[in-house]
Amino acid sequence: MTFFRITILALLLSAVSFAQEFSVSGTVVDSGNGTGLRNANVVFIHLPDSTRKGDVTSSDGSFEVKELVRGRYIMRITYIGYTTYSRPVQITDKSIALGKIRLAETSVKLGEVEIEGRLPVARVKDDTTEVSADAFKVNKDATAEDLVTKIPGVVVQNGQVQAQGQAVQKVLVDNKPFFGNDPTAALKNLPAEVISSVQFYDERSEQSRFTGFDDGNTQKTINFITRAGMRNGQFGKFYAGYGADDEYQPGEYKVGGSLNLFSGDRRLTILGMSNNVNEQNFAVEDILGATGGGSGPGGQGFRMISSLASSGAGRLFQMGGRGGGFGGGDIGNFMVQPRGGVATTHALGLNYSDKWTDAVEVSGSYFFNLSKNDATSSLLRRYVFEAPAAQTYGETETAANDNMNHRFNMRAEWTIDTLNSVLIRPRFTFQQNEGSSVLFGETMQDTARLNNTNINRTSDLDGLNLSNDILYRRKFETRGRTFSLSFNQAYNSSTGTSGAKSNYTVFGVNGSSDLIDQTATLDRAGWTLGGNIAWTEPITEKLLAQVSYNVNQNRSESDKQTFNLSNSGLYDALDTTLTNTYDNRYTTHAGGADLRWNDEELNGSAGVSYQVATLAGTQTFPYTADLSTTFTDVLPNAQLRWRITREKNLNFFYRTRTNAPSVEQLQNVLDNSNPLQLRAGNPDLTQDYQHTVMLRYTAADMARLNYFFAMLYGSYTYNSVANSTLYADQETDILLGGRTITIPRGAQFTRPVNVDGAMSLRTMMTYGLPVEFLKTNMNVSAFVNMSRTPGLINGATNYASSPSYGFSLVFASNISPELDYTLSSLSILTTTRNSLQSQLNSDYFMQSTRVRLSWTFWEGFVLSSDVSHTYSSGQTTGYNQDFVIWNIGLGKKFLANDAAELRLTFFDLLNQNRSISQTSNELYIEDNRTEVLQRYALLTFSYNLRNFTSGMSPDRGPRHGDGPPMRP
Repeated sequence: MTFFRITILALLLSAVSFAQEFSVSGTVVDSGNGTGLRNANVVFIHLPDSTRKGDVTSSDGSFEVKELVRGRYIMRITYIGYTTYSRPVQITDKSIALGKIRLAETSVKLGEVEIEGRLPVARVKDDTTEVSADAFKVNKDATAEDLVTKIPGVVVQNGQVQAQGQAVQKVLVDNKPFFGNDPTAALKNLPAEVISSVQFYDERSEQSRFTGFDDGNTQKTINFITRAGMRNGQFGKFYAGYGADDEYQPGEYKVGGSLNLFSGDRRLTILGMSNNVNEQNFAVEDILGATGGGSGPGGQGFRMISSLASSGAGRLFQMGGRGGGFGGGDIGNFMVQPRGGVATTHALGLNYSDKWTDAVEVSGSYFFNLSKNDATSSLLRRYVFEAPAAQTYGETETAANDNMNHRFNMRAEWTIDTLNSVLIRPRFTFQQNEGSSVLFGETMQDTARLNNTNINRTSDLDGLNLSNDILYRRKFETRGRTFSLSFNQAYNSSTGTSGAKSNYTVFGVNGSSDLIDQTATLDRAGWTLGGNIAWTEPITEKLLAQVSYNVNQNRSESDKQTFNLSNSGLYDALDTTLTNTYDNRYTTHAGGADLRWNDEELNGSAGVSYQVATLAGTQTFPYTADLSTTFTDVLPNAQLRWRITREKNLNFFYRTRTNAPSVEQLQNVLDNSNPLQLRAGNPDLTQDYQHTVMLRYTAADMARLNYFFAMLYGSYTYNSVANSTLYADQETDILLGGRTITIPRGAQFTRPVNVDGAMSLRTMMTYGLPVEFLKTNMNVSAFVNMSRTPGLINGATNYASSPSYGFSLVFASNISPELDYTLSSLSILTTTRNSLQSQLNSDYFMQSTRVRLSWTFWEGFVLSSDVSHTYSSGQTTGYNQDFVIWNIGLGKKFLANDAAELRLTFFDLLNQNRSISQTSNELYIEDNRTEVLQRYALLTFSYNLRNFTSGMSPDRGPRHGDGPPMRP
């Protein structure tokens, strides 16, 4: 019996010993200078069964491959520009530390080297995903945008880059700002060949990164790490093209270029462009008044603002839409995204960064835009409110806008000593806009006309935005003890004049008509002053506490005066119904405490703040009224990061916040820019209270080169600002601030109210992997988006929801730089649901397929082709789509290193380009159509400048540099 027990115990110990796992670590360095090689691919091949486990070296060249069992292995290390390193490794009874492993540079051309193994696609560290640029082959003329669109989880839709389910708001180059917060400029003007790797993360605020406590203010950020050999020199691209349109009339042109002067820490980039083929570079700040407050009901005292959004310039071959109507509240309603119309643009940009001394680091950028846009659009709205019969509203508009914009931003950091530092960030934007439009609108009930209107508008507006943030940071000898003090201030203003001439007719037995001829002046200004103080104190080695206090005041003043044409022939008759002077103040005081647990595997924080907010308003014309309301709120927050393994991360984030209504939403003044769709503000609005939660999982399998990302985001808002719309089935009088307003039959009156129940939900999953036999990277994504918007229609609550379900598939070639193709397909099913009128529920399906090809063949000839097919169903008759857009070009490269190219390109060869979209809200479902630029041809000459002073070899191309370290 004893012998039996001993035998069983021996077998168990043997099994445990056999199953024990070990690790192998080491450091990969350059054999010449001993520098650690970052992103080298280390693979261990188990000889009995050929299973693989691997790792990617860190910034210092170190690696550690875990979960290895006893046995014999072949270790293989590959790195571009270096000979492959192989050696046998045998694991017996303990982990192994190999020390330094030296790789020798290869002396032959890169094209003659057979690279064994595969380049790593990605690695994950903390909340950062880093992707090797060399894992994706692009042509020599590719930009950073061309590169990132091959990376799993990144898409470009309507000119907006999205990474991991969120819009990219900031682009860095070697951890330094590049054109401020304008990702478009950076992505389109940075050559792909200078990029070593790409990092994706949510950048926290400066104060959050210093204290270690997340304040919830994050920006989706892309950081491009450049190659070590390309950080000193001059590079850029210059081009000029001329051609003819579809009717063989010459005049289509584009000219521009980019020049990068890099010398260590000093970097200067100069951009310039001029064209009349709808190519633009705009950011959020380029739209007048967008940063001056919300755009919800009661705003837009000047119709020009919404006209600018609706007829904003669009880039060729990208589906656009009409853009921001009146009931938004989102700054995106005013962005110049790719939309329909024909635009002429002139732009100049400068970006600068340098270390002036060891203690002072500076970066800044300046942008100038001058654009002219002409657009013709039409729309059809199907209303969801109950009426005697189905009611629709149709509109056609021809608009012209001239917009000029100056934009400057700067970042200066002074490291006083090892314990103290100061950060200053000033920003400046100035805009001028002149707009005009002619609009015809008509309301129908089945086939019967209820009313119509003709409107001619003009506008001339100026906008100014100034802001500055100052942050002082202090560390102490005790690790974890910090003090920080921040101060921010901002000023914005919108001033100008507008004019409107309109007539409207009401049909029926008691028909009527009226004429409006008026001008208006606007003088609106806003100030923000705020400060925050925070102290962190270590409790244990891993537990940290923070106490903070924040005070902030936003003040907005608005003075709008409207004058009717009098019998004297002058605009001197003040219309008190359309005139209002209002002063709004929103002040918050918040004190809070947080605890943070900091561990290598588990990192998280939780806290709560108590906020006292006061919303005060004073109206001085046309009558005197005062408003003062105080709110007290408890605002909890929490975040957690679990480092499951070195390659897998799980992040959780929860936050609460309040938002005050804007002065436009509070201003009790009538907007009759469309007499069939009247609007006004509401001085009785209160602040909202919002919950936001996000869960994100990221994993990268280095051995199999797979990448997986999943994200869940949701928000729920109490007291959200929503629309309350009154539909007049007969001529109706209402009281507005003690004055009587008449709503014509068939027209509407809308104003903002507070309603519970606004919510949104987004979820997305992406899986990327190589398809080796095709030498192609495959990216599969699926997503579900859902939003619910409440509103009141004739006093009844309507919940409009529009769940959308999407699936995308992308095949990005990895064959060679000479043959580059991308095949993508996107399918979206959107269901529109309304609680009041379920019979108007609809399903809208859109499917888009695109094939892009660039082939460099015999003697430097280049064939490029871009074919896209768009199909949609479920829209109103005449708005469904089924068309193909084909761009094709043939070029010839010449001069040394193929630096120059002459190319003939035909755009929209089949002449089918169009812009049609569908939107929905709690009031209506809307289909939009906008005229766009169609077939034209350009003969273009371009020249690529490449002059690097170190780290380059003309016969073998750039060496894969180690680059700056991964963001901490």
